[in-house]
Amino acid sequence: MSCTDPTPAPSGPDPDTPLEGVHGALLMNHQVATLFGVDASTVARWGSHGLITYVTTPGGARRYPAHQFRALLRETPRTHPAPLSQDTPNGR
Repeated sequence: MSCTDPTPAPSGPDPDTPLEGVHGALLMNHQVATLFGVDASTVARWGSHGLITYVTTPGGARRYPAHQFRALLRETPRTHPAPLSQDTPNGR
């Protein structure tokens, strides 16, 4: 007779769901980048220059406390990015 539980084991947290930690919700680099419409390397640079705060996981990954972005998102004007040259007529 087997003593196994028929319910499937959890597969772990969804990688796109903010993590909860001692700092509240923690966002991954790409999540912050998506919020502000920038590249993930820009977010890393903001952290390196002290413009935004982050915590480091035991594995060395940066996580950004979500609370610091609420005010920034309210203050950041919403603009559409300029089209790339190949998106404009005649490539100009």
